[in-house]
Amino acid sequence: MIAKIMMPEIDIPKTLGENIQPHYQKEQNLFSAVINGANSGVKFIVGIVALLIAVISIVALIDLCLTSIGGIFGVQDYVSLKKILGYLFYPLTLILGIPAGDVAVVSQIIGERSVVTEVSAYQSLAMAIEQGLIQNPRSIIITTYALCGFAHVASMAIFVGGIAALIPDKLNILTKIGFRALIAATFACLMTACIAGIFVTDSSLLFK
Repeated sequence: MIAKIMMPEIDIPKTLGENIQPHYQKEQNLFSAVINGANSGVKFIVGIVALLIAVISIVALIDLCLTSIGGIFGVQDYVSLKKILGYLFYPLTLILGIPAGDVAVVSQIIGERSVVTEVSAYQSLAMAIEQGLIQNPRSIIITTYALCGFAHVASMAIFVGGIAALIPDKLNILTKIGFRALIAATFACLMTACIAGIFVTDSSLLFK
């Protein structure tokens, strides 16, 4: 549904009503298949790893620049990409049904997931729970669902780099739709959290 909203299908598909046969490349022999398959696999993995390193490095560079700028004004502990994204995700986090007292912390965790990975975000969630920064059990459950998705800048890099390694002639198309795909995936994760929040109430069996 989100994908159709982001890129509505308003034109008639070129292949509508046609008998489309799947295309595959047939190798000449077993050794050719092994060699070409191994080469494609290496290109796929190397492309993913290279883009992941690049994305993580860019995020670290942005944080370093923000910290340096904040240091000039004496607020280096209050400026980071995570906190900026936390402000952007604040209204969306509130819409999820997170209690007002937990929204500030949860929005930063969701913002962190959008630029790094869900693993790091889950670690931040665990630390927030351990430190008592999140008080309401409802917030924990909804946030768990909101973070459960492959929707972050690193995944966009994997998407673009991985497929481009297999079909390099489609790189321009992939780069154009990559950011849209990231936004759509983020909204899909948040919708999942909304649905989970419908079934989480103070009288829910989850709290008995």
